[in-house]
Amino acid sequence: MDIRGGYDYVEGPRGGPPVRNHSRLRSEHYNREPAYYYTGPSGPLLTPGITNMRRSSSIGRGPAPPTQVIINNTQREESPRRARSRGRPRSAFGPDFDFDDDDWDERAHSPVRWREHSRSRSRMRIQYPGSRDPSPLYWEYQQAKKELDEIKKKEEEEAKEKRIKDELLLQQAKEEKARKEAAEKEDAVKKKAIEEFKERQKEQQEKEKAAKASAEKEYLERVRKDLTNFGVSDDQITAIVNHDKRPALVDLSKQTWVKVHRAHLLVETLDYYQLPWEYDAFNPDYIVIKQWVPEHEQEVLFDHTRRLREEKEILEIHKTHIQEIRTTPKPVVVKKKAPVRVSFFDVFR
Repeated sequence: MDIRGGYDYVEGPRGGPPVRNHSRLRSEHYNREPAYYYTGPSGPLLTPGITNMRRSSSIGRGPAPPTQVIINNTQREESPRRARSRGRPRSAFGPDFDFDDDDWDERAHSPVRWREHSRSRSRMRIQYPGSRDPSPLYWEYQQAKKELDEIKKKEEEEAKEKRIKDELLLQQAKEEKARKEAAEKEDAVKKKAIEEFKERQKEQQEKEKAAKASAEKEYLERVRKDLTNFGVSDDQITAIVNHDKRPALVDLSKQTWVKVHRAHLLVETLDYYQLPWEYDAFNPDYIVIKQWVPEHEQEVLFDHTRRLREEKEILEIHKTHIQEIRTTPKPVVVKKKAPVRVSFFDVFR
């Protein structure tokens, strides 16, 4: 038998290598004193043996005290419940190496087992905060966890605040974009209306000019034909026709005023060119210009009046269009209600 580390080693089965016996040396076992139990009233524990008991002569004879019963039990006999619950383990080396209950109890109370149990409790204190006496590592872990939770909470609050600011900025950008698009759309509508009016006005002027030229041409042809029928030569006819195109001579020595209908001339034009004027006393539909105005200057006045009226018409069209947009009712979405079901019993309530 070999003794190493407080354990005895025996020869292995079938001549194999030596194996450690499960029983330690006698020196490592805990030698505990047997516990003494007694029944009866509390009092000093009597040691086994014969004890002389006396009573006072002044006290009458009374009942004898109860007999003291002393029971000596070994440590393994103290807890019958543990003895019953603990079965007899089997050895890992086979049936030849089974050990009895005494050896198993001594193995359970060995110093090595107590050291392993102490290490296990230390690890449990670190892992579980509900331990009875936490180690310093546990407090460091709790402090680090608390700081980490605070940092995480602060980061979450900052992220939430940043997300709210981004949403507000995005909403403002969307609203600004919508306002800009609405303004651009309104400007486009105005511009399109002005361009359409100018195109219609230009087409109308071209039509009037073409009709005037056609009428003048027909008139000249008819005059030439009539003059030719009366025996007038071509040179004379040309002189007569071109005579109307020469500018007329005006006698400026005489004070002459110009009378124009209000359909062809506006008073704003006369004020713009600083010309004196007044309404006709006999017919207020006519305007009297209190000075002589040549024909080419009259055309300038008429063109100015025409432009003013075009601008007024454009503004009037724009105002009408804007008024139509504002007064046009917007479509309203109405949710259709589900039909109410009435039962037979509700009718007679």
